[in-house]
Amino acid sequence: MALSPGILGFAEADGTVVGFMSCNIGAVQNILYFDPVYGLRDEVVTGKTDGDVINPQSQFWRRGPYIVESNISVPGSILFDRARDGKAFTLKAQFTCSGSGVASSGTRVESYTLSMNAGDMVNTSVNMKGTSTYSLSTPLTGPAYTCSSTTNVSGTIRTWQDVSITSPDLDYEDIASATLTINNALVPIYTEAGLYAIRVGIQRIEGQIAFYGDPTTYTTYSGIDLNIDGRSVKAVFEYPRYEGSARPYIVTLPFKGIDCALP
Repeated sequence: MALSPGILGFAEADGTVVGFMSCNIGAVQNILYFDPVYGLRDEVVTGKTDGDVINPQSQFWRRGPYIVESNISVPGSILFDRARDGKAFTLKAQFTCSGSGVASSGTRVESYTLSMNAGDMVNTSVNMKGTSTYSLSTPLTGPAYTCSSTTNVSGTIRTWQDVSITSPDLDYEDIASATLTINNALVPIYTEAGLYAIRVGIQRIEGQIAFYGDPTTYTTYSGIDLNIDGRSVKAVFEYPRYEGSARPYIVTLPFKGIDCALP
């Protein structure tokens, strides 16, 4: 059941309630198989006559490592701080007005993508890993979304009008689109008792800004302010990519985070 136009459900991400376009939370534990003791074509002699018995195939197996995987897509800006610092939080997702849903605890951001196109909504997609999951029975509440009213549905939605991208020699008026990606390379740590913790690996930040026409290009250090709720990135610009086709002339300027890229 759709809770409001364009919104499929509510989520509480690190204490903030938002409406989401998609959200999935689930435990993953694959069954691991080992090589057969005897294959289907192996003849094993157990009597005095060759070929008396063909043993049936036998496989060793065990349950694989347990972990909770989740993802969420929101027409706005969420979880930037948790993507930046890698700290654990609880993610709760509600799929019906009665409060049915599921939660992931000990959750950390593995990858975070913030994308925006001129004239459209800002979109945030986040992939996460957690240590455990449990069911919800109480409806989520927050200032922006309620099941009984859609008056404030736009509470956390961000559009192109809410965006400001500034950096030396970059003209915001000529920007067609921009993308920022944060990857935290999460590493699950297992002990004999099971999943012990999830640690954050080396953080990588990259993105790109697409322009109509030719921007002034340089490859030295620069700071990029993606002014969506006050985001800032320290980055180095790479050389541009030129795209020609039967559409507006676009130049894409990639960048990569350096030093403490997310202050």
